[in-house]
Amino acid sequence: MESQTQHVEEHIQKAEHNAKHLKYVMMNVQAFPDWAVTVAFYVAVHYVEAFLTKVGHPQDQHHPERNKIIATAPEPELTGIARRYLALYNRSRFSRYWPTSQRFIRPDEASKFVADACELIPKALGFVD
Repeated sequence: MESQTQHVEEHIQKAEHNAKHLKYVMMNVQAFPDWAVTVAFYVAVHYVEAFLTKVGHPQDQHHPERNKIIATAPEPELTGIARRYLALYNRSRFSRYWPTSQRFIRPDEASKFVADACELIPKALGFVD
């Protein structure tokens, strides 16, 4: 069984891996704003999972359970990101499941969610300076 520290590190590595891919997606954000939002969400998920594991919440929650923890957790780090994370979650669901979502997500909106996932969230959770 892997250690808690190893589990945290693996989630951070996955977030960073997804963020590298996101750079390629952002080169074509005009054509693929839906994919930018989707990949950004999965960057954020892994930073959040790393933080949840680090502070002792159950590991690898499903989206509804994770969202509930984020919305109600007492940790100030989670309180600070809850609104933006949940907005990213909702927009990514729209991106993934609405067949014409690419027509309704503006590139500037996608860019804001990318900044949340790659800058705001990892910084607030203490993973980057």
